[in-house]
Amino acid sequence: MLLVEGCADGLSDYYLILGRSGASTTRASSVPAALSTLEKQQPDVLIAELAAGEDLVPAVWKAVGHWIPAICASAKVDARDYDRALSCGFQLILPKPVDPEILVTVIRRLKARGRHPDS
Repeated sequence: MLLVEGCADGLSDYYLILGRSGASTTRASSVPAALSTLEKQQPDVLIAELAAGEDLVPAVWKAVGHWIPAICASAKVDARDYDRALSCGFQLILPKPVDPEILVTVIRRLKARGRHPDS
């Protein structure tokens, strides 16, 4: 999993939850840092803040050569942010802080789907 957070503790809850669930997670602090990690490993899920999404999601898909699920994390989840997240390529938006069980369940379901939702 690739976790992209703009500030040091922006998605730290997500990182801790994923670690406890046994997920292998790489953290990046910016879009360029996230893209550079793709040279070493290819994630099966992307989690990022909405601010990074416009540039990040399409760039990750291009770099890995295929679609992977993308989850948006946001402090506020309203209709406008939801629409913006979907237009950036995220499949869904989750609030910060996140419920650990919901995060793990959502990731499992997205990974099980294993293909672009429109295909």
